[in-house]
Amino acid sequence: MKIIFKSALLCVLFSSSALLAQEDTLTYPTEKDLGTFLSLLGRINSQSLLEGAGSHGTIGFALGGGVSLINMPETSAFHESELYLENQDVDKTALVIPKAYLLKGAFSPVDLGITFGSIEGARITQAVGTAQWTIYEDFAMPALALRFNYARLFGLASGEFTTVSSELVLSCGLFKYFNTYGGGTVSRHMASLDLEPFREDGRFQYFLSENEDRSELKKDWLETSYFVGLQLHLFSPFYFAAAEMQVSEDNLKSYSAKISIGM
Repeated sequence: MKIIFKSALLCVLFSSSALLAQEDTLTYPTEKDLGTFLSLLGRINSQSLLEGAGSHGTIGFALGGGVSLINMPETSAFHESELYLENQDVDKTALVIPKAYLLKGAFSPVDLGITFGSIEGARITQAVGTAQWTIYEDFAMPALALRFNYARLFGLASGEFTTVSSELVLSCGLFKYFNTYGGGTVSRHMASLDLEPFREDGRFQYFLSENEDRSELKKDWLETSYFVGLQLHLFSPFYFAAAEMQVSEDNLKSYSAKISIGM
C-alpha cells in the first residue's frame, strides 16, 4: 500500500509541476494588444464611398464593387484569433475586404448610400449607411460636400462595434476624365465587447464569447483621419474607376479601389 500511495503522490506532484510549467509558457494579451486590436476594428469599420464631392441629382446613381486592403498592425496570435484568422490560409499581414457600393441621388443636393463588406477568411462583415450633402458645386469649379456615416460590424461572437463619422470632402476635376478628391474624417468608435479567457495550444487568449463569467470591455473614443483619391471616367458618363488611400491618426493605412457604373 505504501508503494502505491508513494507512486500516486509522485504522479500528482509530477502533473502539478507540468501544469505549472505550462502556466509559465502562457502568453497574455497586453493592454497594447487590446489597444491595437480596437484601432484595427476602427479602421475596418471606417467608411469610404470612393467618390468625389458632388450631387448625383434626383435620377442619378452609382453602383459598384471593389476591395479594401488594411495593413495589420504588429500581427499577433491574439489579433488572428479574434478575427478568426488563426486557422485560415490567408495573408496574416493584411486584411482583404471585398465591398459592394450603392449611392442614389435622393433630392438635390442630397445623396444616400449603403455599403457592404466582408473580411476575406473571417466571419466579420460590415454594413454602412451614408448621407451626403453637397454644399457647393459648379461647372469647372471645385465641389465641396459633407458626409455622415453610420457603420456597424457583424459577426463578433458577442458584443457590438459601431462607428459614426462625418467627412468634409473637396474634389476638383482635371480635364474631362479625371477627378481628384481629398478630405478629413472625424469618427466616434463605440465598442462593447465580452472577453473571456480561453486556452488553446498552450496559449491563453481572449475570445469574444457568449458564455458566462465574461469580462466586458467598453470603450468610446474619437479618431481623426484623412484620405486622398482619384476617380477616372473610363467611358464617360457611365463607367468609373476609383482608387483611394486613408491614413488614421495612429498611422494605420488602408487602400481601396472600385469599379462602378452610374450617372
